[in-house]
Amino acid sequence: MTPEEMVSGVSELVSLPEVCVRINEMLDDPSTTSKALGEVISHDPNLTARLLRMVNSAYYGMAAEINTVSHAVTIVGLDELRSLVLATSASRAFANIPTEWVDMDMFWHHSVYCGLVARVLGAVRGMRQRERLFVIGLLHDVGRLVLYHQAPAVARQILESAGARGRQPTALEKELLGFTHAEIGAALLRTWRLPSSLWKPVECHHEPMRAEDFRAETLLLHVANAIAVTVEPGTKGQWNETEVRREVDPEAWDAAGLDEDAVQHAITEANLRSLEVLAIVAPDAALIF
Repeated sequence: MTPEEMVSGVSELVSLPEVCVRINEMLDDPSTTSKALGEVISHDPNLTARLLRMVNSAYYGMAAEINTVSHAVTIVGLDELRSLVLATSASRAFANIPTEWVDMDMFWHHSVYCGLVARVLGAVRGMRQRERLFVIGLLHDVGRLVLYHQAPAVARQILESAGARGRQPTALEKELLGFTHAEIGAALLRTWRLPSSLWKPVECHHEPMRAEDFRAETLLLHVANAIAVTVEPGTKGQWNETEVRREVDPEAWDAAGLDEDAVQHAITEANLRSLEVLAIVAPDAALIF
């Protein structure tokens, strides 16, 4: 089985809302206007409410309240709009997957936290389109959900062996399947016709030095994931550089060009925003303290 075959077997359960697909198509058309996008989004009350909550949240820090979708589109811009729509649609895409082997509350906490850390690290590095980093972080582990659903026996073996033998789950995935959850996630994002700037970093987030394209985004995602694994949830702001570095490829850490102050700043910001953003992105997730 290949990642593509595994994804095809779950395509009916794991799909983007129709309005999200339509918006992606419109954003690829240079003639699309903010007004037209606003009209399409407005046909989905749930998406409209989440989008306006996100834009008006402390996450964005707007000086005045934004009351219409068309205004929100004008404020955030077309590129960030794609990211926001994906972010606010993510949890709905997986609503029908039975997840016996994964705690969905923990999954979304980790995903949101990783996305927030990646976004802040991108700001520290002066990168443009930082919203894309948030979405990459939010979606980086979706391949795990597909794996747990499509191959539950293998997933259980991986979890049990990783715990008993102290091995990295990704190494066991490669050994037992021939590919990893990162490759499954990338295959899923490709079926959603998302741009390569989103799926390529996901594909290489455990092997960042293998990335040929979007290397900077992949490096920051790799580090953000390591921070999220060691910091959130639980310790809430306490971090141990030794533990984080244990999760990070040493070459990637150096290539990312980050220091302790940057990491601590990212953790502080993620701690401040994570529960608010989680309530918008995955409102059904229970709060974890």
